[in-house]
Amino acid sequence: MRIYKIFMKLMSKHLKFHLALPLGVGIVVEALIAWRQHPSANSVSSLALAGAGSYVAIFLTFLFSAGYLIQKEAKPPWDNILTETLDEVLSDATSVFATCTIPLEEWFHPYTQQYLSYIVKYKVTGKVPRQERVLLFRRDKDLVKAREQYLDGQYAKPLADIHRNYGIPLGFLRRKEIDEILETFQLVGQAAAWKNHKVRNQDGISEQQSDGAISTLDFALVTRDNNRVIVITFDKTGDTIKLVPIEDQPEEQAKGQSRVRPYQILQDKIVKKVFNDSKVNPQHNFAAFSGACGSATRFK
Repeated sequence: MRIYKIFMKLMSKHLKFHLALPLGVGIVVEALIAWRQHPSANSVSSLALAGAGSYVAIFLTFLFSAGYLIQKEAKPPWDNILTETLDEVLSDATSVFATCTIPLEEWFHPYTQQYLSYIVKYKVTGKVPRQERVLLFRRDKDLVKAREQYLDGQYAKPLADIHRNYGIPLGFLRRKEIDEILETFQLVGQAAAWKNHKVRNQDGISEQQSDGAISTLDFALVTRDNNRVIVITFDKTGDTIKLVPIEDQPEEQAKGQSRVRPYQILQDKIVKKVFNDSKVNPQHNFAAFSGACGSATRFK
């Protein structure tokens, strides 16, 4: 029963227009063609049935696709461990600097909103008085779409307003600008795709290779009240959200190694590019770029 309900929820708006209607029209058209070529009733019936048989493959393909979507939708996108991780890291934080490369539309998916709600929760309660976010656009055409109301503008303006209303400055960087910054960094994993679009997740990266490298450009740099710094990497593949905290261990610090330091350097370079002393500079103000009103003031 559960599988059936999931199937009907996913397919209810697709069955009529994406399966039943195309199949029905195809069968009718094929019958008309058969009738024009062989006007007798028996010929039309036999040819139409023969042609209809070819649509069985289409129907089976649709069912296999539905099964894949059901499996994908039934997989929990948000684990309670993520909630505990965020609460633990942010409970005594003094500032949060975050970047984002996910498409604007995905900010309004339910579980991305849940992630954002945990971030702003500490802003509202005053436990994290300082927050900043910078959007990194992988393609210039995605930035252009942010200005078009019937493309991504319907997501860009509300996202800018959400940040302004919570007092979180929201900046952005163009592809060329972030490429210039990344020239001096060693990128692995998801982040490597910024230098080569054909690169995907890299398995088998040794500890030595990953040390001092940046694995993803979706991250939050959290400073805690004891001056400890933790990096939270954010990965959203489809509807699944994955958070990985990175913190330097005493043995790494004793060896002069740091996995956090590259992200701190990257933050410094981004901040220098995007922010003035008191606010986002006009060239990188996402609220102004998207047509939203006003902009939040950054912390000093």
